[in-house]
Amino acid sequence: MKFAKRSRWSIIISTLKEVGCDFEDEIASLTQFTPEMVVEASVRCLQIIIPEFQSPTHLPDAMSARFRMCTGLANACQELGFQAEVGYQTFLYSSVKDWRKLLMFLLEKLPKEAAQTADEPTGAGILLTRSIGAEIGASLRTPWTPSYCKRESVRRVRRKYPKPVLTRDVLSSLLAKNDSEVAAQQEWEAEWNQAGLASRLSENEYKAKKKQKLMKKLSEQLRAHNKAETSSGALGLGADLNQILSSFLERSGTGHGKGSRFQHAEKLQFAK
Repeated sequence: MKFAKRSRWSIIISTLKEVGCDFEDEIASLTQFTPEMVVEASVRCLQIIIPEFQSPTHLPDAMSARFRMCTGLANACQELGFQAEVGYQTFLYSSVKDWRKLLMFLLEKLPKEAAQTADEPTGAGILLTRSIGAEIGASLRTPWTPSYCKRESVRRVRRKYPKPVLTRDVLSSLLAKNDSEVAAQQEWEAEWNQAGLASRLSENEYKAKKKQKLMKKLSEQLRAHNKAETSSGALGLGADLNQILSSFLERSGTGHGKGSRFQHAEKLQFAK
């Protein structure tokens, strides 16, 4: 009886090694299995049975992540038709009897091609080659995602330490900011008392008129530099700032208006 049980366990373990499980040679019985080994064996079998199934082969460190991962494995086994009760506790806290039922069910669900590999010769090189092939196949089936989106099985190895608050520079910063605000306010009050009140306008009207004068002055300076174009009739004396800026863009070839030289040359080229 013991010989039959050992033989059955040997077949299970050798088959699991064939599907890619990285078990040590000393493992000869299911009584030596750990939750990590059961999870790896289940994931390897599910990846062969369901090619689109994606899950890490090792348990994460956080307990909440372990529960989520094992719950996903349990749901996959139920969808395959596993009749016994299965949940996250089956992978983490069950007995050898429950593990044997689960692994036997998964091995029976393996495709015939995968099941026949148990009769083939085994070796470290063959197992390594098949494991590499399985990993490459899983990577090819996984859609590409940026590195910052790959959070599965990723640990945060960097910690954030807040910098200490230094109060020695606060006073000087406040004084400098206050000085600039006071100087700006005094400059505005002096201008308003001299020119603003004499204009008999409100503060908003005075600021709008001042802005208009500044834009007009800037337009006149640009018009002076654009004198060659204005003399040829491209811009009249009444042209505003937007028209002058548009003329500069057209001369540089970056404008895409109706009168740009680039478009005229392009039209002539295709017309010929």
